[in-house]
Amino acid sequence: MQNRISLLFALGTCCASTAVAAPLTAADLVAVLMAGLSVGEPLRAGSLSIFPLAARDPLREPATRVVTVGEAVERAWLTLRVSRDDSAAATVLLQSWADAAILITAGEELPGCGGLVAARDVLVSPGARGLGVPVTPAPTFAGSGDERSWQRRVHALEAIASGFSFGCEGVLVAVGARVVRVELFPSAWLLSRARADVLRTAAFEALVCPDREGMDREGAERFLHDLSSLPWTRREPVGLGFEAKGSGPGVSAGALFLGGALVHLSAVARGEPLLLAPPEPAHP
Repeated sequence: MQNRISLLFALGTCCASTAVAAPLTAADLVAVLMAGLSVGEPLRAGSLSIFPLAARDPLREPATRVVTVGEAVERAWLTLRVSRDDSAAATVLLQSWADAAILITAGEELPGCGGLVAARDVLVSPGARGLGVPVTPAPTFAGSGDERSWQRRVHALEAIASGFSFGCEGVLVAVGARVVRVELFPSAWLLSRARADVLRTAAFEALVCPDREGMDREGAERFLHDLSSLPWTRREPVGLGFEAKGSGPGVSAGALFLGGALVHLSAVARGEPLLLAPPEPAHP
């Protein structure tokens, strides 16, 4: 196994320096990433376990600076407008004034767009005008838990956040013995910008599962190995870079790369809905 990991790193280093002559396939890039991750000890709250994922060696970052939607909106670098066609299908049109690329992650709610979330990862080029982002309505699953239990999860989330590792590039979230989410970025800084949303969603997801024994680190490592082994195929991106799509029984995954460098990788469980909004207050 160690020889395989060393070979993958050598392959990644070699191809990074000669990317034009011998570009890696999407599956190769994902394999190199997964082999280079170490899984830390989890932070736990009830059935919820959050494992920090850290790169053993620094990940190669995109040559173009990348910022999040939140930062772009805060700095007035980005405007968003909802456009609907004759069939009422929505697209969000973007105008960027940033000198950096703006990362929109699949499932991320777009500010000021009436609860619409991005359907795919999109890397918006600096100064882009009129780029259309495919969107879907944000799912809500009210009633999957009561207000009191949700508040308990929020308090547990705050405790988790206070002890969360700031030196890692990704997280693996498990509820009970089931992985529900993986998020990986090229730097700890980019993860820190998305950390609050990732942890918030994790707390909501834990509501659909009663407290029970959590996943161990070996289980998390097995999931990453299985994720690496999925059939990954390349597809045309909406913005910059290229996308890789992977799917298998019970899991759907995607990765976005720019010049061979990771921008974002995510995986979500399929088969059970994720709770992305707090439950409605219980009525007497």
